Amino acid sequence: MTRFQQAALRLTGWYLAVLVMVSLAFSIALYRFASNEVARGVDRQVGALQRLPFLSQQDLRDIRAGRDLLVEEGNRALVQKLAWFNLAVALVGGLAAYLLARRTLEPIEEAHSHEQRFVADASHELRTPLTVLRSELEVSLRSTKATKEAQRRTIESSLEEVVRLERLTTSLLALSKGEAVLSRSDLAPVSVSAVVEKVVKRLGLPDDRVRVEAGSIRSEPTLLLELLTILIDNAVKYGANAPVWVRTKLESGKLVLEVENEASPLAPEVLENAFERFYRGDSSRSSEGMGLGLSIAQGLTRNLGGTIRLKNTSNGVLAQVALPQ
Repeated sequence: MTRFQQAALRLTGWYLAVLVMVSLAFSIALYRFASNEVARGVDRQVGALQRLPFLSQQDLRDIRAGRDLLVEEGNRALVQKLAWFNLAVALVGGLAAYLLARRTLEPIEEAHSHEQRFVADASHELRTPLTVLRSELEVSLRSTKATKEAQRRTIESSLEEVVRLERLTTSLLALSKGEAVLSRSDLAPVSVSAVVEKVVKRLGLPDDRVRVEAGSIRSEPTLLLELLTILIDNAVKYGANAPVWVRTKLESGKLVLEVENEASPLAPEVLENAFERFYRGDSSRSSEGMGLGLSIAQGLTRNLGGTIRLKNTSNGVLAQVALPQ
């Protein structure tokens, strides 16, 4: 039994205990009220009979004895009904309490599971370059006849792994930042073409590699720069040797920013899980990625108060970012 199952049972017990106590308190109050009403009702009937002039003393004694018997039977029937009522409350309430406990703990369990997967994936990604670094350096230290060229290659390979570690830790730091949505006062008109120009220079792409059909939008310049850097980098990395298009349009009252490349369509499973951390749907497409780019892009989009999705088109793959106007 997992910890969350044990916690669900404990929470169910607390819910059920509170419910049973409330039910018992209600039953006791109802019993007292109903038994008093039964006694008063019987007393009224007995009083009416006692006023009849033709009754003998024996008849009156029989009526009083019958009164006590009626009250006792009425109370016994009331206790039985209340017992069945509390049993039904306990059974139905127990099931409802368990369902409520499971529903209460479900988001916590999901977050815990997601955190465990993230830690496991991050540990795996960190272990790979560290293992390579250690093995190369150990081989270099054991080799007493290594030439300068061999030492240079070892240092270059180790430097590549250090750069990979640096990129990974930078990405993890970006993912660890909060996802508070910016207010409208934090947004300002930003030229999409100017931001794309910065992205092209940052990625070292030819000027004609990315084409823009967009004007200005209200956004946060730094977040928009990081977001477009990720989307354009992915579009170039996984697309054909063809221009990447960046467009804006209005759709359903929202401003939609699009980045499209020419590429083979993605499988439905890839489209569904593309924004999961460390997810790489097709390792043959690239061996350099760590599966964090789109997760960071999703976080940046949430910061801007928008949503992001991927979909296949007739020409390639389209990333759509819907932002509030």
